[in-house]
Amino acid sequence: MINREISESTLYLNQRVEKALEEINEKDDMLILQSREAALGEMMGFITHQWKQHLYAISLYIEALRNRLLAHGNPDLDFTFEPLRTIDGFISQMTATINDFRDLFSTAERSGVFNATRAI
Repeated sequence: MINREISESTLYLNQRVEKALEEINEKDDMLILQSREAALGEMMGFITHQWKQHLYAISLYIEALRNRLLAHGNPDLDFTFEPLRTIDGFISQMTATINDFRDLFSTAERSGVFNATRAI
């Protein structure tokens, strides 16, 4: 009878230990994932900062080129300005994409009203 009680207690304790270990492993996995996400967010912030600086510099050079063309009286401004407008459009699209990535990994809380109809 005592052996049976000891066996049951041992089995019960083993089950509790296994359950506790599973919970610890799940928490460890969650912490690892959160750590990776935080590192990815930091890296994305650095990348977006660097890319946006270069995109801004390109925009400045385009504007300077436009001003020079106007100052020197280029006879075919539309032909020259069209590629510059196209480049500006690409820069705007790239900047928007960079902002989307930055916002995706932003740690700031997003609050607001969720509109299910609009989401669908």
